[in-house]
Amino acid sequence: MAATTSSSRSDSRMRARLYLVVAAVCILAAGACGGPGPSPGPIDTPSTPTVVALAIVNAPGTLVSGETLALIARATYSDGTTNTAQGVTWSTGAASVAAISNDGVLSALGAGTTEVRATFAGRSALEPLAVVAGAALSGVIHELAPTERSVIAGAAVTIVSDRFRGRIATTDGSGRFHLDGVLGLIRIQIARAGFRSITQDVTVGPEGSSIDVGLGPEEEIVTQTLTRQPGARPGQDRYEFPIHYSGTMTLHLQSWGSPYDAEWFIIEVRQAGRLVRSHNNCFSGWYSRGTPWCDSVSLDLPVAVDIPVTAGLIYEVRLRTAHDIIASYSIVVQRPS
Repeated sequence: MAATTSSSRSDSRMRARLYLVVAAVCILAAGACGGPGPSPGPIDTPSTPTVVALAIVNAPGTLVSGETLALIARATYSDGTTNTAQGVTWSTGAASVAAISNDGVLSALGAGTTEVRATFAGRSALEPLAVVAGAALSGVIHELAPTERSVIAGAAVTIVSDRFRGRIATTDGSGRFHLDGVLGLIRIQIARAGFRSITQDVTVGPEGSSIDVGLGPEEEIVTQTLTRQPGARPGQDRYEFPIHYSGTMTLHLQSWGSPYDAEWFIIEVRQAGRLVRSHNNCFSGWYSRGTPWCDSVSLDLPVAVDIPVTAGLIYEVRLRTAHDIIASYSIVVQRPS
């Protein structure tokens, strides 16, 4: 009985040793026996950039009472990038001086000082603001010399600069205009039917400013008569004249005298030697050695030729005839009215 008990204990110890050996092999085999392998290290996930600074990029410093301006806030992020901030919370320090809408439109209400605050993603930006009273721009509109004493009533005076854009002055029947609530450098446009509209830069000081504005006619008539001298050879007739406008010039052959009943002619207009336009009174004919010869002509006068012209250039008018004859004529250069 004692021998049997001793043998059982020996078998148990052997089985225990075998289990320990098997367990050690499984551990060394890193899960070959179905156990879990080594735990992986922590996984790196990219961090989201955070806002580190906020700035109001177009803070005006000073506005005129009644003026508005859309403000922009720019955020700087932890990765060094910048972007226009969306969903900014806006506020002002004194509601009687300035107000600002949820989308950042700042309105100057009354003279005084305050500050504008922008808040975004836990960051804030603060800028001082002064609101001042605007001054008045006034003036009188008249015709250009030599009739500068003649005032022009009914003109429209409008601000076209970015600042105060769209404001319209009040005018009266005596050619005077008045514009309130402006300050600094502005650009105005003056327009009146029958006259050329102009734009003019004006600086309005704190005490106001006054100007005189002269308008010229919308279509300036420029007439120049070119009369041929007796005895001149027709092929050598040439006249030069400056053009002070851009658009269309009309050239008229007003009169014609010739010992022939039917006389062929050609009018040429050149600029710097380049032919701009030509006209002849030949209805039918043939060419001989490059020279037109007409067997059917028209002497209906006046003859009008429209020519495109550019301001500041000098144009040349030439008149050629079929014969070397003594003739008289006049050419009138006129801009259409």
